[in-house]
Amino acid sequence: MPAAGGEAVQITKHGGYSLRVSADGEWLFYNRSEGYTPILKMRPDGSDDSIVFPQPANAPAAGVTPNALYALTRTSSPPSYSVQALHFADGKISKLLALDFAPILGLSLTPDERYLLLTKPDQKGTDLMLVEGFR
Repeated sequence: MPAAGGEAVQITKHGGYSLRVSADGEWLFYNRSEGYTPILKMRPDGSDDSIVFPQPANAPAAGVTPNALYALTRTSSPPSYSVQALHFADGKISKLLALDFAPILGLSLTPDERYLLLTKPDQKGTDLMLVEGFR
């Protein structure tokens, strides 16, 4: 929807879920559906739509900083969850943190990329986890 008002305009061609915006506003990162699916990127006008993060990533559990796209991923071998980063400078994806639990409620990063926050569920509820030195 235009910031100045007016009618909403669809910019995705095949739907979208859990949008993230790059720090410079030049890219939109999203999944096509709920669950663990590849992350795509496109320009705000709908152009240059392509898969940028092919690993199955949890749609709401992604964070964008000026340097990277961070995502919670699921693998088939233990540990079955990890945090990975797509580094914008070189386009490479690196595994930053292996997890032995399934985080819920997504993840958050501080703008300086020093801290990653995620939740760890247990029988009594959830605990907020602060992960230091994850890079």
